[in-house]
Amino acid sequence: ASSVGITIGAFAMSLFTVALVFTVSRHARGDRILGLVLAGIMVSSLFQSGTSFLKLAADPNNQLPQITYWLMGSLNNATWYTVIFALPFVLGGIVLLYSIRWRLNILPMSEDEIQSTGSNVNILRALTALASTMITAACVSTCGQVGWVGLLIPHICRMALGSDNMVLVP
Repeated sequence: ASSVGITIGAFAMSLFTVALVFTVSRHARGDRILGLVLAGIMVSSLFQSGTSFLKLAADPNNQLPQITYWLMGSLNNATWYTVIFALPFVLGGIVLLYSIRWRLNILPMSEDEIQSTGSNVNILRALTALASTMITAACVSTCGQVGWVGLLIPHICRMALGSDNMVLVP
């Protein structure tokens, strides 16, 4: 597909994946956060098996190397056109997260504590998921999966700056 098709497809599938994770996590008993994490691991495993099937069915001379390089993440195939097309999604997500950063500090609280603040936690979670999905889908569609960035950088930033989202998000 074209760069436009890849970015739109990545965003649509990202929204579908987030919705699937939230739907599966609602059926979990016990701790909601643990249920969300386990649902994410389960959906990730499901989609990784789909990726494995695509690699199995791919042409080993042309398609398989492209899939492998994309899975490793690379800026080789990124052009200014793809970056410019992804930019509105990234900037839109960043602006949305920046505008609600002061409210993100309530998300780790319990449901009772959140309700006592008068905040609608469902809307806040939905906005956070939408903004994060926009940023992630645009970046992954442009340069592939660079998984270590998503795993390492947030923890390094929290160690250096603390966990206050007013400081951490910018």
